[in-house]
Amino acid sequence: MPKVSVRSIQGKQLMGTARQHAVIFDQPSEKGGTDLGFTPTELFLFALGSCLSYNMLAYGQRNGMKIDRLQVELVDEVSKSPERISKVTAQINISGELGEEEVSRLLRSAKGCKIHNTLSAVPEIEVAIQKM
Repeated sequence: MPKVSVRSIQGKQLMGTARQHAVIFDQPSEKGGTDLGFTPTELFLFALGSCLSYNMLAYGQRNGMKIDRLQVELVDEVSKSPERISKVTAQINISGELGEEEVSRLLRSAKGCKIHNTLSAVPEIEVAIQKM
């Protein structure tokens, strides 16, 4: 059984499923989609942002830190030839009773998340096609 599955719905709309959850992917209308869902690039940024956030929250909980609010905003830069994301900037906004040392430790924990680690050491990707 696959960990996640993506299938076509209609036009450029796709449905992704994992466990009992589903999400719709699409492209903006200017790229031929209906703008019904997130683009793959947005989901990529969501994956990184949520991973950074989970690591910081878990680290903070384990170490008795008082985090009142956490928000991570991500922006990508795209290079051409080949088209790819060449840079991601993550701005972490946090509030709570936190000293400078705690903030520094939270940043280290964020950079230790699985997605950040994966992007820091490019994984091998195998792609195959099979007729249905």
